[in-house]
Amino acid sequence: MICVIPARSGSKSIPKKNLINFKGKPLIAWTIEAALKTKKFTRIIVSTDSKKIAYIAKKFGAETPFIRPKKLSDDNVHATYAILHTIKWLNLNENYFPKSIMMLLPTSPLRTFGDINKAINIFKKKNVDAV
Repeated sequence: MICVIPARSGSKSIPKKNLINFKGKPLIAWTIEAALKTKKFTRIIVSTDSKKIAYIAKKFGAETPFIRPKKLSDDNVHATYAILHTIKWLNLNENYFPKSIMMLLPTSPLRTFGDINKAINIFKKKNVDAV
């Protein structure tokens, strides 16, 4: 199972929200750290259109193997397209196709690694497509 965190730079309501300092660290850092603490993911990938977000993501332990195209980072593009782009990129560039994927939005800093583990357990035990 891999984790994909979609983090675009173009928020209109709160400019650069993924980089805003929240309790001493960038907002996106909270999601990366929670994902790392689960120890359940083979990879934690941040899909972003921003070199600055990519730099911060790497600093906190995530991978940023590509910069997402701007056409997939627009206000009108749902985050699931960032996930589909990630899957396609991994397949074309690394011949890698993950068995399962968890999308974690970076705008939920109060979500804990325990919350993530509970969702993973439901996903595995209930044999469902999504949680």
